[in-house]
Amino acid sequence: MNNKDEWGGFQSMMSRNVSIEVNRASCMVDEPISFCITGLHPQGLYEIVVEMLDDLGRTWCSNAEFETNNKGELDTAVHSARSGSYSGIMANGLFWSMQLKEQAGELSWGHAHSIPFYMKMSLNPNCYSVKVHEFICAQGDDRNIAKDDSYKAKTVVAEHSFEMNFIADHVQVIDVTDGFIGQYYMPATKTTTSKDYNKLPAVIIVGGSGGGFGWSAQIASVLASRGIATMAVAYFDYQGSYGLPQELVDIPLESFECCIDWLQQRAEVDSERIGVVGISKGAELSLLLGSTYHESISSVVAIAPAHIVMQGISMTNHIPQSSWSYQGEPLAFLPYPDDYTATASFDKSSLRDIITRALQNTEAVEQSRIPVERMSANVLLISGDQDEMGPTSDMSSSIQNTLSDHSYPYEVKHLRYPDAGHSFFLPNLPAVVFHPNVSPAAVAAAEQHAWKAILSFLQRAANSHLSKSYPVSNIVK
Repeated sequence: MNNKDEWGGFQSMMSRNVSIEVNRASCMVDEPISFCITGLHPQGLYEIVVEMLDDLGRTWCSNAEFETNNKGELDTAVHSARSGSYSGIMANGLFWSMQLKEQAGELSWGHAHSIPFYMKMSLNPNCYSVKVHEFICAQGDDRNIAKDDSYKAKTVVAEHSFEMNFIADHVQVIDVTDGFIGQYYMPATKTTTSKDYNKLPAVIIVGGSGGGFGWSAQIASVLASRGIATMAVAYFDYQGSYGLPQELVDIPLESFECCIDWLQQRAEVDSERIGVVGISKGAELSLLLGSTYHESISSVVAIAPAHIVMQGISMTNHIPQSSWSYQGEPLAFLPYPDDYTATASFDKSSLRDIITRALQNTEAVEQSRIPVERMSANVLLISGDQDEMGPTSDMSSSIQNTLSDHSYPYEVKHLRYPDAGHSFFLPNLPAVVFHPNVSPAAVAAAEQHAWKAILSFLQRAANSHLSKSYPVSNIVK
C-alpha cells in the first residue's frame, strides 16, 4: 500500500503499518535529508539498508542499526546508529557512508568500472531503495524483538524507493562550442517591468585534474537549480572528447576570456556579477582568472587551491611544463622534484610529499606565485588539513596573508577543516577519500558545511537579488 506524503513522494507500508518517511524540503541532491520510520516495536533493534546504482550500473550500499524509542519510532536525524557503515548521529549518514558492493578490480583508466570511487557522469537522478529489517529474538517470538545481539534472524518490515535530482525542472541546458567547451545552465527568470531586476548572477565552474565535465557539471546544475546562471567549462579531457587537449599542459587562459564575453552578452546575465568556482587545479585556475580578468570577475571560490602555478600533468611527456599559458607564452610554474612521475594510482600519499618538497624551491615559488592582490573579487577559500594531494590549507593561508598584506578591500574568508582531505563534492553522495588516514565521516561533514557556505557566499555576492527560496522543482519525488 502506498500513501502519498506531503513532499509529493510516497510512504511504503507493510506489516503493522510500518511507515518510512523521507524528510527533505525538495528532491534536490543537496537538500538536508533524513529518514523517519514509525509503527515499529518500542525499544527494538532494527537495521536500515540503502542501495543505489551509479552511472556505471554498480551497486552502492549502506546500513546502520538503531534501537527505537518507547513509541516505536526511529529518526536518523535524532537517533544514534549503533553500528553499520557509520555510527553516531548524522541525519544523512546512510548516504555519505555508502560503499561499493562489489570489488572494483585492478585500476585501469580504460576500464571505468575499475575506478573505486562513486562515479557520476550524467545528471540523471540517483535512484535509491531502502529496506527496514527487524531483528528477531532467539526465542523466535516475533512480538519480542531483539534488544541486543542475541537474535537468530532478521526480516524486512518496510520498503521504499525515491530519487534525488541534480537539476531542477526550470533549468535550461545549452551546449557551447564557440571558443571554448561549456555547458550553460540557465534558470528560469522572473518577469517584471523593471529592465534589470530579473538579471541573474553567473558563475563559471571548473573542475580539477580529472578533466572533462563531471564535478563541474554537477555543481553547475545544482547552483542553477538554486537560481544562479552557471557555465561548466571543460578545458582538457584525458580521452580527448570535444577535441580538447588530452593533457593538462599549457591550457590557454584566453579560452576563459571567451567564456566571460559569452556570459556578458547574455540578456539574462548581470555582466557585473560574474564569478568563478573551482576545485584543485580548477581552484588554481580560478585564482588565475580572478587575477588576470579582474575587471570582469566579482567573486572567486577556490576549493583545495594552490597559491602558485603548479607543474602541468602529462602521462606521456616527463619534461616539466606549465599548466597554463597566456598570450602564447607558458606561465612561470613550480616544477616537481626529479623523482616525480605522473601516475594513475589512487594512492595519493606520495603526492603531498612531492609538493611539499617542491615548495622548498623558494625562488621558483616566488616566480610562480599567482598575483592574487590584483583581484577585485570577494574570495572564499576552502581546504582540508589532511589533504592527500598537497598542503592546501597552508597555501590558502598564504593567499589570505598576501591579500591582507596588500590591504585587500574585498571580503576574504578561509574555511579550514582540520580532519577533511582533498575532496569536496555535493552533500549526500558517497564520500571520496584518497588515503585511509582520512575519515569519510570528516569528509562528509566538511562537504555539508562547505556547500552551505558556498551557497551563502554566492548569495551575498549576488547582492540579495537571488531568492533563497527559489523554486527547485515542480514535482518532488
